[in-house]
Amino acid sequence: MLIPVARGTPTSSGVGFTSGLLTGTAERKGARVDVWVRHTETREEVMRLHDGTVFKIDGVDQTFAKATGAYELHRQTIDCSARSVRTYEVVTYKETGGPPVTESSSRDGRMNPVVPGSVGEAIVDFACQLY
Repeated sequence: MLIPVARGTPTSSGVGFTSGLLTGTAERKGARVDVWVRHTETREEVMRLHDGTVFKIDGVDQTFAKATGAYELHRQTIDCSARSVRTYEVVTYKETGGPPVTESSSRDGRMNPVVPGSVGEAIVDFACQLY
């Protein structure tokens, strides 16, 4: 199951993302917890009523984040005590399909401190509360 953790603001081209933890994938390894995080690419679209009319509230068009089909799975190790994280595997799936592309590195490399107010902080906070 995917638990939404954060949503990235769309760029000027309308592309954004949502991030979530894949539950059931966590592994406790010493002082760390390893999790898979899914980052899904989205595009802002205008909400429409059943007859095609744009849905508005107080005269403002309402939008939603529609998944494009492209996403990445990130395998991360999180040190809850030190509030640091390391991504050691990324699997990229393209909107157009085709085989996924995997990039891997050592789990035991340098940990990175969490940036306050970032999507990374939201992921660390949620994973550390959950596991």
